[in-house]
Amino acid sequence: MKRFFAVVVVVGALTGCGGGGGGGGGGSSGSESGGSPPPSALDFARDPEFCALSGGRCLNWAPGAVNAHDAYARLARRHPGELPGQGVKVAVIDTGIYLPGRCNPMNPISPTNPVYPGHWEFHTGRTTEEIVSGDGDCEGDSESHGTMVASLISAQRDGGGVRVGAGFDFHGIAWGVRMHVLGIILGTGGGMYTPITPSQLGSSDTGRANLLTRALASLGGPDVVNLSFGYSGLIEKYTELELRGAWTSTLPAAAQASTPARNRALLVIAAGNANGASCSSTNPRVGSNCVGGQLDASSPSVDAGAMVLLSELQPHTVAVVSVGRQGQISSFSNRCGIAAKWCLAAPGEDMLVAKWGQGGPTGNAPGYVGYRFARGTSFAAPVVSGGLAVVMHYFRGQLGNTEVLSRVLATADRTGNAAPDPVASGAQCPLHLDTDGDRTDCELSSTHGRGILNLDTATRPVGTLST
Repeated sequence: MKRFFAVVVVVGALTGCGGGGGGGGGGSSGSESGGSPPPSALDFARDPEFCALSGGRCLNWAPGAVNAHDAYARLARRHPGELPGQGVKVAVIDTGIYLPGRCNPMNPISPTNPVYPGHWEFHTGRTTEEIVSGDGDCEGDSESHGTMVASLISAQRDGGGVRVGAGFDFHGIAWGVRMHVLGIILGTGGGMYTPITPSQLGSSDTGRANLLTRALASLGGPDVVNLSFGYSGLIEKYTELELRGAWTSTLPAAAQASTPARNRALLVIAAGNANGASCSSTNPRVGSNCVGGQLDASSPSVDAGAMVLLSELQPHTVAVVSVGRQGQISSFSNRCGIAAKWCLAAPGEDMLVAKWGQGGPTGNAPGYVGYRFARGTSFAAPVVSGGLAVVMHYFRGQLGNTEVLSRVLATADRTGNAAPDPVASGAQCPLHLDTDGDRTDCELSSTHGRGILNLDTATRPVGTLST
């Protein structure tokens, strides 16, 4: 099988993978206006790698949008010589990645079969993988969703010496983390939006619980678990009784009750890409959310928003919605809705990611290694996972995992498109958007929840000492 390699970015329009597998529910593609975040003035940030322009378009815009350069500069002063995320452990449950060394026995390197030994963006000393089901994308005959997701967390700075273009380097938010990937088979969604039933949730309970348990046992106990997939179904259409009855094994695994509260692994879950999907109002778990044959995805999917109904998940679980370059909610993204208190927004449109799958001169040859653009809450979630790792690194020895999550939620950017919902004269703020008990105004946004991830404010000193 011939392999192709790319060391330049293809800047044409590309369709990305979604954040929701299984149970139907596709979602419309998102569109966005132009613009780019301003480059940093800090030498440590090396401006071009954040915003190398191609035709006036910032390619790798996500790090600048969450102010990663400010956090990196603080890390360099506080932990000199260390890589962002160093010492933090992240587990990723996804389709697998094209990891150097793992696929070589199947596709040996030879003059007639010039296989690159894995994607150069993954560091073999800090990245491990186990295949739970499927081939782990070894064949390269389909798009590797896991490779794209994982690259946004840990793609290497100057990865393997291969650069995307002159003066520009793609890398993940926290390229110093230890990462373990559990490879599984995921569905692609699409078609009529069909919410999962409690009975179907129950049928998948044992398998999901075993998968979570396996992830939580990896790396000696991860600090973050990234879940860029989920089930169709809006959380407000289910009850606590239904979820507890369906997840008799999944809930105890996710709750991590035997782990000290502050040390529990943070579960970062893509909110879903169901907004605008084709739907039917006759389905009782859709109902009035189907407007003109299109879904109003007013809250996260059932698994991403489960903490609303299951209080034991609230301290260590966050749902992630997608925003575009101007901070606007992506047209395809589920909204934070009733999960706003446990929901963050992050870049998820027009995302530069590492690629492994079909490509090359014909566009569909297997085994293409390079880069592409993608969109979906699948890609907003790993930006948050990497961001949490950076903040954990910065506050090493000071804050526990759940304390880091609380800080990141509290310091998110709630300006511009992420501003709290307005309250009409004489009305009250809905309880799910109120945090201070004064319901004359709202503190949270029904679309962006707590706001857009901001690694600058998350790593700023809290206050000053006085004597």
